[in-house]
Amino acid sequence: MCRLSQVEQYQQTDLIYTAWGKKRKEKKRKEKKRKEKKRKEKKRKERKRKKKRRKKRTCLLIDITMRDDSNFNTKETEKLSKYKNLEFEFIRMWPVRTENVPVKIGVLGTIKKGLDQRLQLFPGHPSTKELCKITLMSTAL
Repeated sequence: MCRLSQVEQYQQTDLIYTAWGKKRKEKKRKEKKRKEKKRKEKKRKERKRKKKRRKKRTCLLIDITMRDDSNFNTKETEKLSKYKNLEFEFIRMWPVRTENVPVKIGVLGTIKKGLDQRLQLFPGHPSTKELCKITLMSTAL
């Protein structure tokens, strides 16, 4: 039997350890890659869940005003632009979808076209007739 010198023994053990180290490094790299993939998948699912939740939750910004019967269109566009910043603020603070619903009723009961569709967005679905009646009663006082 041939005995190996100490140098040769160290070289052999060194080779064994380096091979073992390489396998270990490879295993760690694969584990790290698998964890990264899992983390990305979890993040993607979370984003998808938030997006779904954002679609479901809606915040209505209802602006009901009673004005004199002139300048209906210009005042409505002013109100829409005025509340646009508020809509962005709501979106930034909470994951909700915002919708601005301006309702303009003239002092004498004048209403704008499309008011019925806007009233369908309100909880309780008030009718145009009820709103005009409330407006006329409040201006009579």
